Amino acid sequence: MRDGDDVAVGEEQVLALLEQRNGQVVKLAIYREPGLPPVLSLWLHHRTVDGTLLRDGHRGFRFFPDEWGQLAHGLLRALEEMARLSKEGG
Repeated sequence: MRDGDDVAVGEEQVLALLEQRNGQVVKLAIYREPGLPPVLSLWLHHRTVDGTLLRDGHRGFRFFPDEWGQLAHGLLRALEEMARLSKEGG
């Protein structure tokens, strides 16, 4: 569906804003557009002086529904490994 300006009409649901030590922000979101499958996105953003987030168009990922299982499995493995390393003190 498109509005009068021929721009895609969609809805973004922000799941998390992950603040990094260097001031950058990683945004995890689900984007939905009528008639299309939802997309999970992970993008790096930079904050302007007034606090507005600007997406870095070169540093991000989009995951489609058929890719979510592999993504979840990989993230789970990574988190388990980080928990193990944390317990070891390293």
